[in-house]
Amino acid sequence: MVTLISFVIVIGVLTLVHEFGHFITAKRSGMVVDEFALGMGPMLFNRTVGETRYQVNLFPIGGYVKIAGMDGEDDDRDNGFNSKPLSRRMMVIVAGSVMNLLLAALVFVLLGMVSGRAVGVIPVVDRVISGSPAAQAQIRPGDKILGVDDKRFDTTTEITEYISVRPGKTVVMLVERSGSERRVALKPAAYSQSVQEGKKIVKKDIGRVGIVFKILMQPMGFRESLSVGITQTYELTRDVIKSLYWLVTFRVPLDAVSGPVGIARVVGDAAKTGGIMQVLFWLAALSANVGVFNLLPLPALDGGRLAFLTLEGLRGGRKIDPKKEGLVHLVGLVLLLALIAFITVREIF
Repeated sequence: MVTLISFVIVIGVLTLVHEFGHFITAKRSGMVVDEFALGMGPMLFNRTVGETRYQVNLFPIGGYVKIAGMDGEDDDRDNGFNSKPLSRRMMVIVAGSVMNLLLAALVFVLLGMVSGRAVGVIPVVDRVISGSPAAQAQIRPGDKILGVDDKRFDTTTEITEYISVRPGKTVVMLVERSGSERRVALKPAAYSQSVQEGKKIVKKDIGRVGIVFKILMQPMGFRESLSVGITQTYELTRDVIKSLYWLVTFRVPLDAVSGPVGIARVVGDAAKTGGIMQVLFWLAALSANVGVFNLLPLPALDGGRLAFLTLEGLRGGRKIDPKKEGLVHLVGLVLLLALIAFITVREIF
C-alpha cells in the first residue's frame, strides 16, 4: 500500500507540474485551453471555470492539456494554437519540460535547506527495511557493522560491495551492539539492477540485506542550497541525456529500462527506507528524467511536436498538414503505449 500511494503521489505531481507548464504558457500566449485533465480513462469528476474544463480521470497516470486547434480540429479557430506565431507555439510545447526541470531544481534546493549536504556514510545502521533479511536476523538501528565473513571492513562501500555480489548466499555479519560483538547469519535477497560492465549496461542480480546506513549531513544555507540544487539538476540532466544516448547506441539493453512497475518499486522502496526526504529525492530525479525524455524528437512526445514546428520554420512558415501530423503522432502514441505495455509485462513476469 505504501508503494502504491507514494507512486500515485509522485506521478500525480510530475504530471500536474508538466501539464501546468503547457497550460499557463498557452494561457499567457492568449490561446484558448478547452481542457486540463489529470489521469487517463473514465472521468471521475470535472468542473468548468471560464473557457476551460478541469477534469480528473480514473487511472492516476498521465494527463493532458487540450488547446484549441492543436490537434487539427478547429484549425482556424480564433486564439487557437495555430493562430499564434511560431515562437509562441514552440514555447508552449517546451514549457512542460522546463517546468519539470525547475521542479527538480526546487526540490533539490529544498532538500539542501532541510537536510543539508551529505558529507559521508558510516557503517552504523540507521534503518532496517521491514521483512528484509536484516530484519529477520534481528539487526537493529544503532548496530555497527564491523565486517562480513571474518573480513573486517571500515567503510559502508566495502560492506555493500561485498554483499552485492552474493545474492542468495549465506553471509555472516559481525555486529557491535552496546559494546559487545555478535555474529549474525543472513542470506542477501536478490534484486535485479542495471550495472555498468565495460562500455555496456546490463541487468544483474544484486544482493541486499535491507540495511540503510547512517548518513552524516552538513547544514547548508539558502545560497549554498541554491547552488547545489542547480548543480545537481544540471548533472542529473546530463546523466539522463548520456543514458538515452547509450540506449539508442545499444550500449544499454532494453531490459535495463524501467517502466511503471519498476518506477513504482523504486519509489516504494524509497518511502519505506528513507521516508519523505528519499521520496522527494526520487521526485526530483524522475522530474528531470521526464523533462528530458519528453523533448526527444519522437512522435507523440513534446519533442515530436517541436520537430514539426521546427520543420515549419525551415519551410518558411508553411505549416504541415494537421491531419498528416496527427496521424504521425497517433502512430507514435500507439507504439509508445505498446512499448510501455511490453516493459510492464516483462517487469511483472
